[in-house]
Parts: sequence; C-alpha cells; structure tokens
Amino acid sequence: MGFFDSEIVQKEAQSLFTDYQNLVQLGSEFGKFDREGKKCTSSKWNP
Repeated sequence: MGFFDSEIVQKEAQSLFTDYQNLVQLGSEFGKFDREGKKCTSSKWNP
C-alpha cells in the first residue's frame, strides 16, 4: 500500500483542498468588503 492509498491521507488531502478552495473564493471577494469587514477578516487570518 502506497502513502497516498491511506484513507487518512486522502481525507486530509480532501480537507486541505476544500480549505484552499474556500480561501481562493474569499480572496476573490475580499475587495468587496468594507473597511471593517476587511479588518475583521484579516484578524481571523492573523490572530
């Protein structure tokens, strides 16, 4: 059994890909946020 055949690795890869897609979508919408929305979102990225 190869490394990428592991069920755990596949689940983690799927989770990472989903997170990546969500971040890309958020990034494309970031410019539409008002100033406070940008501050709030930025503080979540950099606690």
